[in-house]
Amino acid sequence: MSAFTQLANLISYYLDDAPTLFANAAAANDRKAVDRMIGKYGQGIINKIGKNRDSALMTAAVNGNVDMVEYLLHRNADVHYHNPNGVTALIAAGNAGQKAVYELLLKAGADPDKKNKYGHTAAFCLKRALSQPAAPTVTPV
Repeated sequence: MSAFTQLANLISYYLDDAPTLFANAAAANDRKAVDRMIGKYGQGIINKIGKNRDSALMTAAVNGNVDMVEYLLHRNADVHYHNPNGVTALIAAGNAGQKAVYELLLKAGADPDKKNKYGHTAAFCLKRALSQPAAPTVTPV
């Protein structure tokens, strides 16, 4: 197989993956793209899992996109889905220190006792993330 064919196949592999593109739009808090994809693929796209194995709700949660998380929950996103590592949207929000999203997901019924493959709950992940020192800021001279 030529290098060009391999590259074309690789590009096709990712560009043809609507659920991953949908999750990327949710991660970017791009409501227009999310709505456009729901219009094209139907409501079912919200809970489809792409090649990266993360849901749109997870990607929005880890990026702290409260409005997108609310929107996806309103559209019946599965708050209980977990990827092969046992990571749920709640655990992803905790890992990223996204407290507002974490609390929103709890109110939506996310399981606070669910553990990832390392045995960590979302509360443990959030506490650990929030206890990390903030990255230093650099002031221009």
